[in-house]
Amino acid sequence: MAGFHDPAQDDPGGAVGQRCLLTPLASKCRAQRRRVPRFCMSPLRFPCRIDGKAITMRADPSPSIDGVSHLRLERHEDSRGFLVETFRASWFELPTFVQANLSRSKKGVLRGLHYHQGQEDLWFVPDGRVFVALVDLRSTSPTFMAHETFELSGPRSVHIPVGVAHGFYATTDALMSYFVTNYYDGSDEHGVAWNDPDIAIEWPDDHPILSDRDQNNPYWVQVPISLRPGSAT
Repeated sequence: MAGFHDPAQDDPGGAVGQRCLLTPLASKCRAQRRRVPRFCMSPLRFPCRIDGKAITMRADPSPSIDGVSHLRLERHEDSRGFLVETFRASWFELPTFVQANLSRSKKGVLRGLHYHQGQEDLWFVPDGRVFVALVDLRSTSPTFMAHETFELSGPRSVHIPVGVAHGFYATTDALMSYFVTNYYDGSDEHGVAWNDPDIAIEWPDDHPILSDRDQNNPYWVQVPISLRPGSAT
């Protein structure tokens, strides 16, 4: 499938990570990163450590969209079940995440494409599987109008920067956890048609279940300049 990327297939052993998102508070961790040659797929190693404790995450930059990161989380499992640390503030640069939301989608539901001018997202799927599509709508980005698709499930999450449109299709009944960097603001809820021919995402289903809002999202060429990422509002 064109544009499809499965982060789980990169370096399946999980010993090497590609990008550290740690804040200045984690400078001790920065000092322990070991760089490898520029031509390597993985310039930074994980897990790094703070005060002797391993950080149970590694982050890989998107191969298609600048600023998007795929996070691989550590799953601790025993006979009772499992535990996954899904978020730690020290993993990320400012701004910090201030609100968390949870949605449930039936199999066949498509949500998107949505984007924001002042909000980053961190997505994690606690249960089920979704097909994610991201589109870079930032006119100043080196990957402007590039898109990426991938499956999200299990101990993985994705960090989505401001100005990158996002949507997902539930390939099973699924829960989606969203951490966001702004409190809900209806004036910063924007959309682009999920089936915009100029973006040309190859969704798994040509007839998904859509909300009224998502059925009526405009094509990108119809979006006013004032509502595009990076524009003055």
